[in-house]
Amino acid sequence: MESKTLIVYHRCGGKTLGYPPNTLLTAQWAMNSGSQAIEYDVAIAKDGDKFQVFAIEPKLITEAGLDIDNLVWSDVQKINAGNEKFGHQPVSTLEEMLVGVNSDKVAHQIQIKGQHPETVREVLNRTKDVKDCIITAFDIGVIKQIKESNKDTRVGWLVKPEQESGDEAGVDLTAKLVAEADNLQEYTDEEISNILSTARENMIDIVLLCGPRIKNSQLVDTVKESGFQIGAWGVAMNLTLAERLIELNLDRFTIDNPEQL
Repeated sequence: MESKTLIVYHRCGGKTLGYPPNTLLTAQWAMNSGSQAIEYDVAIAKDGDKFQVFAIEPKLITEAGLDIDNLVWSDVQKINAGNEKFGHQPVSTLEEMLVGVNSDKVAHQIQIKGQHPETVREVLNRTKDVKDCIITAFDIGVIKQIKESNKDTRVGWLVKPEQESGDEAGVDLTAKLVAEADNLQEYTDEEISNILSTARENMIDIVLLCGPRIKNSQLVDTVKESGFQIGAWGVAMNLTLAERLIELNLDRFTIDNPEQL
């Protein structure tokens, strides 16, 4: 399917093929499969007198009984990021992800997880020379911190279904959104006005709206005419929704099963 819309491999994609999410193994499969962009989650852990930034499926941290905001690298290294099909996979550092998937060929969409105060600084230090990269977050406070540190860093704001406040690190919001998709209405003009106002105030580059709530081209045109790129999250494995977003000419969206597109 040819399109101007950038199809971003959510958690590195490959879900229908059984690939473990947010791993270097899956990221390299995406690259070798022709992906133009991958998305993955990162968190931070203390490692002696320094920090490690690493890619991780957040639920693995919860299952290990660890606190995402107070991680120790030696504990993180014990986590098996793989699965039964592909066997044991180590948790990969952000550096390993950036080296293993060349940003000259594949764009990196990196989502910050957790509320550790050093995360933004550590992520920006590691991505400052990456050719094609955006940093995303649900928390507008994290967005502010990124832009205060380096206003030239490209950021994407993941807008929650109803712009709820609070920490989402331990919650799979995509799964939650999918479960509620049938009850979600299209965005009102007032909501979009408020979202765009917040985006302007915080120098956001890409407004990433809830995919199921994007239902018409007028909304897409409004966002673009306001000077922002428009993207979507929460598509999960919904191919019908994905095709609609492509027809509406979104700039990008994440999807779990891009291999089926």
